[in-house]
Amino acid sequence: MRLKKLSLERVTIDKKLLNLNNRHFFILDGLVFCLTPVLAMLLRLDYLSVIQDYYKGLFIATIIFSIVKLFTFVIGGFYKRYWKYASIDELIEIAALTTTAVVIEIVLLSILQYVIGTDTEHYLVPRSLPLLDGILSFILIGGVRFSVRATERKKSAAAKNFYKRDRVLIVGAGDAGVSILQEMRRNLKLGLNPVAFVDDDPQKLGLNIQGLPVVGNRYRIPEIISAHNIRQVVIAMPTTAGKTIREIVDVCQAIGVPVNTLPSANEILDQGNRIPTLREVKIEDLLRREQIQTDAQGVAQLLTGKVVLITGAGGSIGSELCRQIFRCRPAKMILLGHGENSVLTSKRNCNRYCIFSSRKTQIDS
Repeated sequence: MRLKKLSLERVTIDKKLLNLNNRHFFILDGLVFCLTPVLAMLLRLDYLSVIQDYYKGLFIATIIFSIVKLFTFVIGGFYKRYWKYASIDELIEIAALTTTAVVIEIVLLSILQYVIGTDTEHYLVPRSLPLLDGILSFILIGGVRFSVRATERKKSAAAKNFYKRDRVLIVGAGDAGVSILQEMRRNLKLGLNPVAFVDDDPQKLGLNIQGLPVVGNRYRIPEIISAHNIRQVVIAMPTTAGKTIREIVDVCQAIGVPVNTLPSANEILDQGNRIPTLREVKIEDLLRREQIQTDAQGVAQLLTGKVVLITGAGGSIGSELCRQIFRCRPAKMILLGHGENSVLTSKRNCNRYCIFSSRKTQIDS
């Protein structure tokens, strides 16, 4: 019963944290900024009895520090952030704004000390107080903000059991791989559970990237799929050569594991602001170039009623050319090739693929 009560209290706290907005954070920050100078003074002084010598200065410093920090954070756009998705960028911003505020506080205290003209042996507050106050502010403000982020991640982890998810191996532990990992974790409805990374960079082998291990290179994919019970492979290498992609696809298809990939760099740019999604591997991924689009109508107008000579007509490319040119209704097609049988095969294929003809088309072999 007691454990159930503690669990309910924890859930209530988590919900309150997730419902906090920037107005609430502004009020909390104000309270923190009023508290940190006192905590900094207690850390600075060896004996608590000495603090009575700084009562007046501490009161003045607390007002100055609170106003400066709130003003700096507001001007810096700190209260326009969405903390549910806080990252290292937000942490850097907290550090930068806190440092700016500390510099301003030091300058203001120096000016105030000069104006009051107090004996230099008895400062209003210890000269290290702004620095200690800044460090405490950074820790407390960052702790409050990132507790929201931690609560969101805990909520996502708790929701995993509600979705049937396939175990996924991500090939490529670079920026693209990390991005797709984050998307899989954020969007549980995708039904994908990232298990491990594969990367050819030996410096990444054995490391953890956002909690996911790099377990080997692409040559160990069959072994890794078997060992980790992988149900799907995602290739997160949008700029890698087509030959490498082809090797990975061949290995996965031989095992019978589905393979998806990220769009190429050009496709991502063409999508504008849309988030790139996974898709099946296409021929363009293996070639690593854009597919050539033929103007079929223009070619038909060029070939209709003309005599066309096709060299190498017995080969695979020549045979396909024969079939496609035949549809354009040329007056005559002359097939030229080394092997008589292969040329005759191309001739038969033309007759089979012909679906319309305004007049009898003559084919010479």
